[in-house]
Amino acid sequence: QALMRRRQLAVLLGLVAGSPLDLPGLRIRDDIRHALAAGLPVVALESTIITHGMAWPTNVQTAEQVEEVVRAAGAIPATIGVLDGECIVGLTTAELQRLGAPDAAAIKCSRRDLGHALAMRRAGGTTVSATMLIARAAGVRVFATGGIGGVHRGGQDSMDVSADLVELGRTPVAVVCAGVKSILDIGRTLEVLETHGVPVLSIGSTEFPAFFTRSSGCVTPLSVASAEEAASVVRAQFQLPTAGGLLVAAPIPEEAEAEAAIVQAAIDTALAEAAERGIEGREVTPFLLARIAQLTGGASLAANVALIKHNALLGARLAVELARLDKRSPSSSPPSHLPVSPRSDSSTSSAECMPPLVIGGTVVDLVSYPGDSLVAHTSVPGELLVAPGGVGRNIADALSRLALKPLFLSAVGDDSLAAMLEQCNTPLRMDDVRRVSACRTATYAAMHSREGELQAAVADMAVLAHILPDYLAAYAAELRKAPIVVLDANLPAETLRWLAHRKELHKGEGGGLTSPLWLEPVSVPKARAAVAALRGNLEAIDVVSPNEDEAVAMAEALREEEGDVESTSLDEDEAVASAGSRVYESAAALVRAGVRHVVVTRGAAGVLWARCTGTNGRLKFDVLAAPKAEVRDTRGAGDSFVAGTVWGLLRGSGTRRSASGAVELSEEAMQDALICGLNAARLTVESTAAVSEQLCESSLSRAQQYVSTD
Repeated sequence: QALMRRRQLAVLLGLVAGSPLDLPGLRIRDDIRHALAAGLPVVALESTIITHGMAWPTNVQTAEQVEEVVRAAGAIPATIGVLDGECIVGLTTAELQRLGAPDAAAIKCSRRDLGHALAMRRAGGTTVSATMLIARAAGVRVFATGGIGGVHRGGQDSMDVSADLVELGRTPVAVVCAGVKSILDIGRTLEVLETHGVPVLSIGSTEFPAFFTRSSGCVTPLSVASAEEAASVVRAQFQLPTAGGLLVAAPIPEEAEAEAAIVQAAIDTALAEAAERGIEGREVTPFLLARIAQLTGGASLAANVALIKHNALLGARLAVELARLDKRSPSSSPPSHLPVSPRSDSSTSSAECMPPLVIGGTVVDLVSYPGDSLVAHTSVPGELLVAPGGVGRNIADALSRLALKPLFLSAVGDDSLAAMLEQCNTPLRMDDVRRVSACRTATYAAMHSREGELQAAVADMAVLAHILPDYLAAYAAELRKAPIVVLDANLPAETLRWLAHRKELHKGEGGGLTSPLWLEPVSVPKARAAVAALRGNLEAIDVVSPNEDEAVAMAEALREEEGDVESTSLDEDEAVASAGSRVYESAAALVRAGVRHVVVTRGAAGVLWARCTGTNGRLKFDVLAAPKAEVRDTRGAGDSFVAGTVWGLLRGSGTRRSASGAVELSEEAMQDALICGLNAARLTVESTAAVSEQLCESSLSRAQQYVSTD
């Protein structure tokens, strides 16, 4: 009983590795929250380096580069800082720039300063101790930094000992660093860490590193060969009932090592100057680092940047291996106090309540309409429309208007166009869209005829290359549980292949995607690129919805990639053979390649629907007529068609779902849904918007009732 009481007291004090820690003012960025809930690797990063470690703009540039290093290694970066009365886990690019700006007046925020900074709504760069505390509250177990604080020289008399050392003794976070800053007393720092029971591991060395240099003259207490080996030690340590943190020391890469004699001379000079000027307390370290950079002609700064990136790489590798170990032995994984995604199981009582998932482009449309006919090589009077667009976004917007509340995954720049998109008067949520620094939000500049037909367009879509598997992996649970997943061909090839592979996992060993995949080809070039990306894996696609030109291009790409697809296993519809239509032949080729349903949109002619039916695998075609419409603009018609069809599949009278909640694409359900899609497209072409404001559940419900009584 006494042991139990001690255990309960430890939990109350937050000393047990698995116990929850409630931190007021905690805000976790959505993608990081999702990643933590899914058990994906996340690496915390501090912000004192931004506010006090480097000058503008090197500070912010370095912080962004360090985040990219973590992403490239397969983990999700979470830079931590204090702004506007909140402890933020996952600063956005705008917040990084705000915190690092010369006029930010940010304070150096240790554990003791958090309450004051929150109450006074001060901007604060978090030190190692504060970053550990906040990371712990968020459920992040790995933290990469430059170097930790320690015992200052002469600390045995001044008692100037960093709070980082105490935090390491009580907060279960693994801190990856380049050792103790060489401006400190490294030997006494190691003694204090031992007193607090902190395991100190050095990677690939028997000597403890000295920040700017690989050698400190101090033997490391423990040694491991790699970050992956360190992960095993970290995991075992955190399973102890009263575990604190661990220090994982990584020597600076040899090629970046500053010459020890030069750095030591600069340290001695800077220390003497600090003493002469009476610089004390929290001002000492920033002064010394800046002065040493001056005295070494910038060599120490270059070394500082290099070691931070190196530590971030090793921290990411450690986090990735830690996540892998957790999945391999789930019974002994950390307790489930991690933040729960707002779209996780706890927020829904049934798989049928899960929203559809849309992955694709977010674009700002710049569309021009001439007042009269276009004239080559000169300008004509007309109108310019600036509006939100992008195939993926249009589909998600239409689904939102149909009350399906989709989860939308995309990428935008960190610029004014992205801010404009977020402020649009639409029910679509963009909380989960990735913001990418140093990239422009995608734009689509189109020229239409007076009648609304597209004449030419230019697309700047570079930012969409950041819709990568590491970003989608944070939404693994949502991908598994979505009733249907809609993709547009703006996605990078590796992302399309990753999604197809997830579908194949389900067919094979299990654990992959059970949801139908719907691919919207976007354009002729992207349709061809999608076929190339999915070479040999088109059977992972359940529905594809090209227009006539895109269908022909996809079939041509199939022939180029795989040669002519044989039709020996299919008994083609005689009507197709007699018609000799290139569009029919193209649709047939896609079905033979493994796509379950090929729906070719044909404008006013409606849609051509190709699929295999029956046990004999007969290829069947149907033409569904489009309802009459007074066309004002064809922009977004195909996107509304997709959304309307998805609505029909999820809300239709013939809808059936698997045990996982995935919608089943039966013949009857597809036909009814396609008619709903055609009616959604009609509403959009009768407006000048990419998605008609008249699109709503009631408008399609009427169409559905017409189908059910026909």
